[in-house]
Amino acid sequence: MIGVSVPQLDIPSKTNGTAKYGIDVMLPGMVYGKVVMPPVRYGRHGENRSTTARRREVPGFIKAVTLDDKTGTTTGWVVAVANTYANAKKAADALKVTYDNGPNAKLSSQSLLDEAKRLQALDDSGLFFVKDGDTAAALGSAAKVLEAEYTTSINIHAPLEPMNATAEQKGDIWHIYSGNQFATRSGAIAAGAAGVDPKFVVMHQMWLGGGFGRRLDADMMVPAVQAAKAVGKPVKVIYSREDDMTMDFSRPLTFQKIKAGLDGDGKLIAMNHDVVSAWPTKRWGIPDFLSPSVDKKGALDAFTVNGADFFYSVPNHNVRAILNEIGAQRHALRQLRSVAPGWTFWAVESMIDELANAAGKDPAQFRIALLDGKGKNDGGAQRLRNTLLAAMGMAGYGTKALPKGEGMGVACVSSQERADPQAGPPAWPTSRWRRRARSR
Repeated sequence: MIGVSVPQLDIPSKTNGTAKYGIDVMLPGMVYGKVVMPPVRYGRHGENRSTTARRREVPGFIKAVTLDDKTGTTTGWVVAVANTYANAKKAADALKVTYDNGPNAKLSSQSLLDEAKRLQALDDSGLFFVKDGDTAAALGSAAKVLEAEYTTSINIHAPLEPMNATAEQKGDIWHIYSGNQFATRSGAIAAGAAGVDPKFVVMHQMWLGGGFGRRLDADMMVPAVQAAKAVGKPVKVIYSREDDMTMDFSRPLTFQKIKAGLDGDGKLIAMNHDVVSAWPTKRWGIPDFLSPSVDKKGALDAFTVNGADFFYSVPNHNVRAILNEIGAQRHALRQLRSVAPGWTFWAVESMIDELANAAGKDPAQFRIALLDGKGKNDGGAQRLRNTLLAAMGMAGYGTKALPKGEGMGVACVSSQERADPQAGPPAWPTSRWRRRARSR
């Protein structure tokens, strides 16, 4: 198939409107559910103070179902069920539910960041993802040492198609209609919500109107199943945009600190890189999905640190993956698209720019010198170097006259971690955003 242009099979249906997504599912006798959520994750359901009179004011209202989710994912949620989604939404608005905000009442991004900084400052925190050479000795003898901190915030997925699921029981068999990215796990969660063995659950995989990691979770199936069980009809649950953003399985907040040293010739000789984050993969409870640390002292979530093991040749290089337990325990987490390279590449490339500037060298040439392909970098470094050179030529880097006040920078990254067989390109000439760093 190499070199052969093959049409993508799903293009016709997605362009002519015949593709069926989860939100398009229609079943005979189906009704609709609208969830009512606590203001914070894991808030405890208190009192449902909706009155019979208020319910009767909503046409088509059927029932308010309080969820009993053994996974804890949808703790405190209530589903308003009605004959149309519009009426289900009106019924949900009519419900007056009080909540105890539970362990997250005072949780904030600042408290997560404060804990991350505390953990990073401890010498015995975390596990090693990279441990090459003697960084302490090299930094101690370096002519220049730079330090910088990099922070990324909690981030949501916000797929175009709202989260949704339709559940129907036929005899002993539950039928679940939804777009999801992890059918095996989702089927088990649906079975748990229904209180049956997973062999009694049939998953009907629909097209995804955007996933990006959000649909690795099956939280939308829990209210659909339990509402369908309570009313004895097929129920389609659709999250509103507000619901999805409030209870997204978000990308975790991260804090990174990098300390790097240059020798007298301006060559990068050492780097310590600490990455503090909650570990989304650990939340799954599947040990085989974690990766052993390089010193075999424990298992870490490589999806929170990959990309920090770059193709630049640095003789003394440590990368620590540090788990932020508060973040892991108190808000639901999931990977988002590129996973760790969404923050590790940014931190590394920003620091490389700082180092080039401190060394008085062109940032592109500084990178080219580091991409020498020595040792474990053989192969990938040369591919990345060639891609960078090609990109520089196409962009006119260093030769193209630019208007006053404009400049051209460069970033050069692989696809994921160094061990990825696909790692190498791409590289992009780009505008450069400089972080402030301290030097001595």
